[in-house]
Amino acid sequence: MNLGLKNRTAVVTGAARGIGAAIARLFAEEGAHVVVTDIDKVGAEEKAAALTAAGHAALAIPCDVSDPYAVETMRRQTVEAFGGVDILVNNAGFVRDGNIRRMAIEDWDSVIATNLTGPWLCCRAMLPHMVEGGWGRIVNISSRAHWGNPGQSNYSSSKAGVSAGYINGEVVHVSGGRYAG
Repeated sequence: MNLGLKNRTAVVTGAARGIGAAIARLFAEEGAHVVVTDIDKVGAEEKAAALTAAGHAALAIPCDVSDPYAVETMRRQTVEAFGGVDILVNNAGFVRDGNIRRMAIEDWDSVIATNLTGPWLCCRAMLPHMVEGGWGRIVNISSRAHWGNPGQSNYSSSKAGVSAGYINGEVVHVSGGRYAG
């Protein structure tokens, strides 16, 4: 497989395990410099170490994507290590189930902050590097965008926002240093 990722820098959020870890591994195998970021510091470090041991360029950066300061720190460390950002995969997310009548506002807020605000913060931080470099790709991982399960109003709302809302509503096109959106 040749995805044309050789020497591209890819930031993958939620990459300590699952889908994010699989994406990070594939991108590394395709020759990308991979930033493994996750709120799970140990998991991110283990995943990056495994990629490095396999001969790939990888860096672990612990990051809570709902924290603008953490996202900015992750952006800065990525640029310091690899010179820029070419690819962003917004994969970080979690579920905190509860039906609407019983769901605590903190459960609503934390899921929205991670699953919806987090990708927005990461896009806002990484997009300027893509524009500057004249090339970029943003991949947003979403699942239950339109038909949620009972007790997942927060999760379904957050994923709907990512898949059909602000990011896709603002068509992001990075080509030749131009940004139309």
